[in-house]
Amino acid sequence: MSPQPDRGPSPIAEIALKEANIGVNRLWGHFDEFTRIPRKTGNEAAMREHILAWADEHQLATEVDQRGNLLITVPATLNYEATPGIILQGHMDMVCVGEPDPAQVGVTPVLSADGQWLQAINTTLGADNGIGVATIMSIAEGKIVHGPLALMLTVNEEVGIAGALAMDFKNPLENFQYLLNLDSEEEGEATISSAGGGDTLINLPLQTEPVGDRQILTLSLEGLIGGHSGIEISEDRLNAIKAIGSVLNDLSAEIPGLGLVDMDFGYARNVIPSKGKVTIAVPAEAAEKIADLIAQSREKVLGESIHDEEQALQINVVDTDKHPDQVMTQDTTINVIRLLSELPHGVAYWSGDVEGLVQTSTNLAIAKTEGSELKIQMMTRSSVDAELAALRGIIEQRASDLGAQVKQLPPYPGWPARPDSSINKLAAKEWQAISGEALKIIAVHAGLECGAIMGKSQI
Repeated sequence: MSPQPDRGPSPIAEIALKEANIGVNRLWGHFDEFTRIPRKTGNEAAMREHILAWADEHQLATEVDQRGNLLITVPATLNYEATPGIILQGHMDMVCVGEPDPAQVGVTPVLSADGQWLQAINTTLGADNGIGVATIMSIAEGKIVHGPLALMLTVNEEVGIAGALAMDFKNPLENFQYLLNLDSEEEGEATISSAGGGDTLINLPLQTEPVGDRQILTLSLEGLIGGHSGIEISEDRLNAIKAIGSVLNDLSAEIPGLGLVDMDFGYARNVIPSKGKVTIAVPAEAAEKIADLIAQSREKVLGESIHDEEQALQINVVDTDKHPDQVMTQDTTINVIRLLSELPHGVAYWSGDVEGLVQTSTNLAIAKTEGSELKIQMMTRSSVDAELAALRGIIEQRASDLGAQVKQLPPYPGWPARPDSSINKLAAKEWQAISGEALKIIAVHAGLECGAIMGKSQI
């Protein structure tokens, strides 16, 4: 670990000195200490040791599981031992971007020019989730009357909530009834549901034959919007893999002898693909008319679009330096096109409890040739575990029917919405009393630590 550079008086300390509320003052004090601790995802040891020392100072029981997650238990106020327990949960890691590297020296905080925001100089700040962890520790130190408390601090949240998924504490946390996650972003909002998910890996073997005298062409597709497969999946944005599947289907119907050479679409499991390239082999006499056929197919694809921005879609024949000896056989080419067409993408079910919330969806994320295989990756999400399993089953069946090998990674559980639960009503009531404003209750179609944790407990 590199030494923290001299950064002078801390603006956080100045904020704390001006803060009249002693609890908020403690919060800022903890966060000030966190800024000095490098805590990149996967390297949370220094942060954990700092919090363990704090717990020891306050004579609190602690447990660290094999993954590095930390559990601290806080005894109830006298005569409140039978009160249902509350878990306060957050994560210890942060995204480290910028120079000097926060993963090495921590961050240097500074107030914005208008004095309204705390920022960091040329780096990420680590308020996600440092401010949540600081809040949790401040509450535990306070004189508030409470039942049993458990402070659940995870690792590896920023990369696939891996810490929460692997969490394995020996303490069963009996009689703990509520969990409050302090990793939200917007003031005045409370999240009450998140999606579980699971990846599907599909490998389709590719049979080839000699190219012969066919001409090699590369088609480039670009200009779609893309987006996050949880947040934007509800917007019916066009998927580049589905789009090229439609184009190839049209071309193969008009050009006998068309064969696929390779393709490369998508780059991340949780991103709706927006561009890519496919290389094809066609009889020489067909090359002259392919531009017109592509233009017709493009209009057909855009006929399914509901977004003006997608009019920027371009499907062009581009120069290629590829001179392959082999091309996929006709049967394999047809199988690939069918697979791209038949695999589902988009919203499968909407929530009946929360208006406008996607309950179940899948993202056809990656399709690329590697050696003698077409490799496809899909990410399926749902807040209802039975629907997640059913949709993944459909994907497996359709891919298997076309001769593909399918591997489905273990899913992580969803967190179904319960808008009328007592904790939601209590939170709304207290927020109204504190702020004078209504609490906005939201649900997200993305994975949160809450879902992984709830899947391990009876809370």
